[in-house]
Amino acid sequence: LLLSTAMMKSRLDHNYTLYFIRHAEALHNQLEKEAQSNALSLAISQGHAPDSLYAKKVQEEARKAILESDGMGDPPLSEFGIEEARKAKSTLEQLIATYDLPRIEEVWVSPLQRTLQTAATIFPESSRPDTAASSLSNESRPPVIRVKKEIEERQTGLPCDMHSSFEMLQSRKTFR
Repeated sequence: LLLSTAMMKSRLDHNYTLYFIRHAEALHNQLEKEAQSNALSLAISQGHAPDSLYAKKVQEEARKAILESDGMGDPPLSEFGIEEARKAKSTLEQLIATYDLPRIEEVWVSPLQRTLQTAATIFPESSRPDTAASSLSNESRPPVIRVKKEIEERQTGLPCDMHSSFEMLQSRKTFR
């Protein structure tokens, strides 16, 4: 997530405060860890040392099998990831209050499920630019969510790093 807060000093001069928040743990991250742990346990039960080349090789193969699985296309947050996002919301609120930081006006997010879910958890009252509550004052208006393909994660070609269709993303209830 890329969060921006802009305060206009004049028409030509702007101050921006940027907050960078990485998405929370996604399902594929959790499954990678579990697959590596299971592969290590199996290698150890077969008599291999935990730090042996064989143990490292089978752990990496198990991790790659998860990432290359077609079932891992654009995975959602894991349960742990949802909790991480809730903690990030609380931490961000505390930091803004403690240091009197500017109000967040926009949230820039990539079109991946894990980033969208993280943003929706941290900013539950947010809206799309075309549905922003124009009747609210600037100070009470929730941040606008802007989905930006340009800030997507690295292009690995793996299913977990390929976003869902924009039609499906637009149908999300958090962006109506």
